[in-house]
Amino acid sequence: MPSTRGYTDANNHIIKIDLKNGETRYRAILTKSGKGIKTKTFRRKQDVRTWGNRAVLDAQEHQANGIKPCTVKFISRLADEYMQWWTGKDHNRARLVLWWDR
Repeated sequence: MPSTRGYTDANNHIIKIDLKNGETRYRAILTKSGKGIKTKTFRRKQDVRTWGNRAVLDAQEHQANGIKPCTVKFISRLADEYMQWWTGKDHNRARLVLWWDR
């Protein structure tokens, strides 16, 4: 796992999962400040390592560039904010955003 000190406290943890049918899966759990923020499950251990390392590096890059994670909890709030900033001419856009909100 890449070291994240200095940029962010994101870490990648790998859990082995033995299924009832005898197959094995590996789950990557990306954590930040001790809280799980993203997970993904793979058949191969190398795939879980690659994904987890990339996710940690992406978090480091976002931190270094000042990009903050989205904190919007409700799609309606996101839709309202989007429509306030949208300057396009497509009149169907508002209808599409309302559809997503519903």
